[in-house]
Amino acid sequence: MTLSDVLREVLRRVAGGETVTIARDGEHAYQIRFTPDRASTRGWRSEGRRWMDGTEKTPTRGTAHGHVGWAHWSTHLGWQVDAVLADDWRIL
Repeated sequence: MTLSDVLREVLRRVAGGETVTIARDGEHAYQIRFTPDRASTRGWRSEGRRWMDGTEKTPTRGTAHGHVGWAHWSTHLGWQVDAVLADDWRIL
């Protein structure tokens, strides 16, 4: 699914009170978790994390350089063009 397609379904589910995680696989594996949050102006909050293969030049906050595995969940979500245009998003 494209990001816009998957987000429509995510927002429908979150409005129903469900926590939803979406993901991309491959070279730049990434997950985004959406959690209902009535205290937020949007009614939900989102956090993302990426797969680290130990070759990153800049360590992710809270992880040591050379870390292999999932980075910590973060509220900083930077959308790059490849993620927006990709059609391989899926709901976990």
